[in-house]
Amino acid sequence: MFDEQGRETEADAGKALLQTLSAFDNTTWSVNPVTGAVVSNQLQDADLNSYLPGSVTYLTRDDWNSFPQPVENLTATDDMKQMMTGASYEKPSDAPDSTEVTFNAAAGLTLLDMKNISFDDPAWDTFIDQLTINQLATICGDNRGNVAIPEVGKPANASTNGPCGIQGSYKAGNGKACTLYVDEPIQACTFNLELAEERGAFMAEDAMYAGITMVFGPGANLHRTAYLGRNSEYYSEDGLLSYLMCRANAVPMTEKGIITGFKHFCLNDQEVNRHGVATFATEQACREIYFKAFEGALTDGGGLGVMTSYNRIGMTASPAHCGAQIEILRNEWGFKGINITDSSKDASSYVLTAECITNGTDLFLSDTGRTSELNNLAVKSRDGNILNWMKTANHHFYYAHSRSVLINGLAAETVIEETVYWWQPAVKAVCIGIGVLALAAVILAILKNRVPSGQDRTFGMTLLVAAGIVALAGSALYLILDGTDRTFTWTGFGLALLGTAATALPILTRFKPSVILPAALYGAAFAFVLRAALPSLSDVWNHVNFIGGNAALGMTFTGVYLLAAITAAVAAFTGVKKNSAA
Repeated sequence: MFDEQGRETEADAGKALLQTLSAFDNTTWSVNPVTGAVVSNQLQDADLNSYLPGSVTYLTRDDWNSFPQPVENLTATDDMKQMMTGASYEKPSDAPDSTEVTFNAAAGLTLLDMKNISFDDPAWDTFIDQLTINQLATICGDNRGNVAIPEVGKPANASTNGPCGIQGSYKAGNGKACTLYVDEPIQACTFNLELAEERGAFMAEDAMYAGITMVFGPGANLHRTAYLGRNSEYYSEDGLLSYLMCRANAVPMTEKGIITGFKHFCLNDQEVNRHGVATFATEQACREIYFKAFEGALTDGGGLGVMTSYNRIGMTASPAHCGAQIEILRNEWGFKGINITDSSKDASSYVLTAECITNGTDLFLSDTGRTSELNNLAVKSRDGNILNWMKTANHHFYYAHSRSVLINGLAAETVIEETVYWWQPAVKAVCIGIGVLALAAVILAILKNRVPSGQDRTFGMTLLVAAGIVALAGSALYLILDGTDRTFTWTGFGLALLGTAATALPILTRFKPSVILPAALYGAAFAFVLRAALPSLSDVWNHVNFIGGNAALGMTFTGVYLLAAITAAVAAFTGVKKNSAA
């Protein structure tokens, strides 16, 4: 026999308890006690032995000498490698053409009309049928919230992190940051469900005052080790204690109209290198420990939101695992709310759009690029199956928000209008104008800097033209690739274009001091773009995902503008040196 450290020890027979069942019981737990749904195996593919038979010996009560031993030097088979690519979606042979699916069918229903309509009521089909394909796709491509859809009376909604407090600022009063609450392990240590409910109620109030509809939290993963890296967001190592604490938090938050995004569902047992890691467990372990922590909040706790994890369940990306996301979460537990990925931009190589949307994912966090992908699948590929899944995702989204604070203050006569301040289109118009000038400046600079063969070329002017080309090309790519991301800044973009336009001044006017102006503007662009990218970079550095955004793109274009600034500065220095020599 072994102790908890795996050391051999003597057994004490006096501490053993024998209980004999009168008969084999395979009925008591054959259905979910809350929903009554039949419980069946859905996670056989999470077991490593299903891929590599005999590779793991699991601890069993039948043999206490089966204490786990390290399993090392495993080699994935070709089939396993193929599964890990994630590309498994094929348009079903009986899938309808997108034109055969109902959409954009006006019925006069608004979100407010749906607030007391049960989930299975046919009125929801009528409501969802009103949406256009682009509106359906827009909802699926989250941007820490979603834009208003005035046609169905839906205001813009906002979401944020919040395992230990709402990550945001109060909209009223002094506008300070929201309250930070005791973290989840400390809460769990109290074993006090009343305090847990009060914590949930206070967090819901904070979310309302911060203008937040959906909170990504609490965290419900397990403390597998003390070195998990994010234990402060998760309750305990005990699935049942986490079940009770999660449910206690969920009830008051849901009652107050805040959508709780319990995370990270499921088997997220490490923070470092969690992207795409294949995690393995038996169905019994999953249900008794890891999934159990989420179950209370998402069944009788009434929670209307869940966030999936970056890891794989077995070989399948968590957001694309049908057994977990559909069969257990929805069909068995009766979950009717929003299933959102973790920031999917950071995992686009294996968290694939078609595979996820058809296996239970509703929204892709901080990833508006998925909107274009879904539009292409539904329109260009004319895949009516994908379009129907988009409608299912929107059903979940609108149902959850019809039970949320988003409908507070709405009335039958309410008209939803997006507020566009005068300066927003003005900034874009100015940037476009500067862009045209920048392009013209580069062309003129190139033409003016051309000299007959055999004559000396001004080195400083050549460098300045090169800086202009780098900045102009970089700005175009910055707008195309990063324009919808949190790391994009119109100010930095505009300053870079202005710097490019300024390259024409010293060339056309021969006013040598003006050669320093492009370098200064590129430097300012660098500073603004760096400022926009740093929060996302801090996520990468700390192996978390609090802010979101594509740090790689942000830092790439920070480097582009730094290169332009340095090149322009060298050009200015070269020009000064020539003047001094003269």
